[in-house]
Amino acid sequence: MRIHLKILCTVFVLIPALTFGQEVKQQVDTLRYYANLLTVESPDFQKYAANERFRAELEQIFDSKKSYDFPFDSVKKMSVLTAPDKKFKLITWAIPKENATYEYFGYILFPKKINASNKFLPLTDNTEKINAPENAVTDTKNWYGAVYYKMILTHFQGKRHYTLLGWKGNNGMTNKKVIEVLHFRSSGLLSFGAPIFRKYKDKATRIIFEYSSRSSMLLRYDKQAIHTIIKPAHTKPGKYNPKDINGGKALKSDKKYEAKDKITKSNMIVFDRLSPIDPRTAKVATNLEGQYQFYAPESNIMDAFIFGNGKWVYTKDVDARNPKTKQNKATKSPKQTK
Repeated sequence: MRIHLKILCTVFVLIPALTFGQEVKQQVDTLRYYANLLTVESPDFQKYAANERFRAELEQIFDSKKSYDFPFDSVKKMSVLTAPDKKFKLITWAIPKENATYEYFGYILFPKKINASNKFLPLTDNTEKINAPENAVTDTKNWYGAVYYKMILTHFQGKRHYTLLGWKGNNGMTNKKVIEVLHFRSSGLLSFGAPIFRKYKDKATRIIFEYSSRSSMLLRYDKQAIHTIIKPAHTKPGKYNPKDINGGKALKSDKKYEAKDKITKSNMIVFDRLSPIDPRTAKVATNLEGQYQFYAPESNIMDAFIFGNGKWVYTKDVDARNPKTKQNKATKSPKQTK
């Protein structure tokens, strides 16, 4: 009798689990189906119709009890980032339109309801209406849309910032990449953009790179080497006595001293330095300044942002070769600086 009871209990436990597993698989398949329709060559109205069904399916999943553990990363057409402190997930994707531009969509999903509000916040792409985006602070309803592929958590004096690296297809001539900052105000409201960049552009709240759609640009978070010049190269004139010249003695030659530098390694956001390149000569052309359809990475020249004292500090000429490590350990987020 006891054996029969154990079997019955096992069956009652397994049936809901199997049913839940089948439901999740069906939901993943539905998301994949509509996500694929967003990128195939078709009229815009068909893509937007598929996008509405895609969003409706996502929001239905968000409202479920186990939404935070749902395998969203199984849907390859969208980006899913989990905050390093597990406080939220960031989901973003794009629709390529017939005129070669893009529109972006996204959600922020929380593990539970916050302040008795919804478990998720939709992001509304309002790129065209954001004036001077490099200096603007925006919110979820005025989002400078992008598809994010990296999230970096920084701490300083009790403040948390989530720095995002993203791709932002622009039009048929140029693409963009973005360093965005997401943070929560003391009121609990979410903001995009923060004046935490130094030595780059005045009062920058986000960094935007624009370059030729025929080129590719590297923008990543990694551990790299910084070369700091301690003593510049110089020449010390040879000492001689004017009498030696008349006496026919040889003069002592000048001594040349090479520059001395200090090499340190640090986690940083490293990126190609972009310049206008003349397509006929493949050389930097100042007369093309500001014409971003001609911008491309300069050969083997990279700059970076390094976190310190609560700021991302612009640093020129970093060594972009990955340092050798014993076990190729993953890079860690910047530690809190007091």
